[in-house]
Amino acid sequence: MLQKPIGYWVKLADNALTLRMNEMFSAHGITRIDWQILNIIGGESIASESYLLGTMRIHTDDETLHGAIGKLTGMGWASRAGNGYSLTEEGRKQFDAIGSTNRSFREMVAEGISPEDYQTAISVLQRIIANLETAG
Repeated sequence: MLQKPIGYWVKLADNALTLRMNEMFSAHGITRIDWQILNIIGGESIASESYLLGTMRIHTDDETLHGAIGKLTGMGWASRAGNGYSLTEEGRKQFDAIGSTNRSFREMVAEGISPEDYQTAISVLQRIIANLETAG
């Protein structure tokens, strides 16, 4: 039996992560992309727009990203702050509350996987990326 290539499994895993996160976060009215933006903004006093766009570019296109930022500002969870964004008081409350959902999600993802195996998986993916980035 032919084993599927790693790209297949990486894509399948990412799709599964997105599907399950979207399901879990739907109770809060947000998606995986929304959470990732909240997480970036929540980790900074002010997340510059260039930092936010640069960090999120791997996850989505600019149109979707700007739509998600608009959604979060429209919900009153984030606001424009200089050349970036920060969480509002309500946004900080929601960020903290949704954090428990995210912790539950992470626990579910890692169920049955030892910390060593998890770290090995991360290390292998990092090595693949480094190999491809330095390939001539």
